[in-house]
Formats: sequence, C-alpha cells, structure tokens
Amino acid sequence: MFGYNESCSSYFQGWIIAHFPRLSVWVEASRYTANMPLNSKVVPGQGHKDAAGYRSSLDNIQTYDCVFSPYDAHRQVRPLINACWFSGWLRCGKLKAKHLPERVLRQFQHVQGIPRNPSMSATPGMNLCKIDRVFTEELELRMIDEEMRGRPVTSPWDTEPGYMSWFYRVSHPVMRPVQALESPPRPPNLEVLIEAAKQEMTLI
Repeated sequence: MFGYNESCSSYFQGWIIAHFPRLSVWVEASRYTANMPLNSKVVPGQGHKDAAGYRSSLDNIQTYDCVFSPYDAHRQVRPLINACWFSGWLRCGKLKAKHLPERVLRQFQHVQGIPRNPSMSATPGMNLCKIDRVFTEELELRMIDEEMRGRPVTSPWDTEPGYMSWFYRVSHPVMRPVQALESPPRPPNLEVLIEAAKQEMTLI
C-alpha cells in the first residue's frame, strides 16, 4: 500500500486521494509505474489546506464521490493477504493503533453491517508486550471469519438493514457538530434516515 513518498503524512494523503479523488487537489506522480503500490500513483497538490472546507465536503459527500475499493484492479501487484482480516491492536515501535476490518467491510467488497463494539476485539489498556503476544499466538483466532464478513456487495450503496440509522446516531456530524460557514446543500443525514426507515418498515 505504501509508496515512495517522502513523509509519513503523504502515505495517509495518498490513501485519502485513492478513496476520495474529488476531495483533494492532487497530481499524478511522474515516477509511478504499474508494478508500484497504488498509493504511489498520485502526490498531493498545493492549496485547499483549510480543514473546515474538508469537513463540510465530507459531511455532504455522496456515494458517487467515493471509490470504496480502489485496490481491486491492483491485486496482481499487491495481493490481499489473509492477515488483513486480523481484528485487534497493532503496534509499530511504541505506537499502537486499533485495526478493525469489521468496521470497513465495504473496502473488502462486503456489505457493511453494524459492527461490534471495538473493545470486543481491541481490549482497552493493552500494553505493547501483550499486543505482540496476541498477534503472534492468537492471529488465527482474531480473524474476521466468513460469517462476520457477510455477503458480497453488489451495489456501492449496499448496507445491512438498520446500518444507516445506526451510523447517523454515532457519526461525527451528530457527535461533534460544527458551525459551518454556510448552510450545506442538504441535511447530511435526513434523506438517508428516511430511506432506512422505509426499508425497515418493509421488513416488518
């Protein structure tokens, strides 16, 4: 996934550009070749550094603005290894972070459902030694199995019943509202909640 970009922040920017190509200013990398990681294909451009503008864009993003699984056509260069299904803590040096593929199943071409609580797979307060032991000794036990992955996706907007209602109860526009400079073109969650309610009614 990682490319030859000069700084760690560029890796993350490359990931963002791959999934949200309309969101950021970018240019194609002149040294990119097909056998390199996809993340090396573009480099961030200049301008548009105001975080508030990105926040507003993300709050009003549409399905067609997202590339849910940009790596599918690049698997011959970077295959999806089974360890990607590990769910729990990962660490690099003294840094640690949660790796929870069940929360981003759409990136693995599976229909997204309501994920379990993160503490079930990434126990709070684990130290680095325990993180190493779990990954070494319990890797297979901590994988997201076929049942948890659910059904393959057929349309970009596919979700399990109830997921969108759950998402908008916990998403950042609700949990961390901001004062926008101007009114958004539409309420970010209204039409989704209405559609989700219709789908739930048809299942009753």
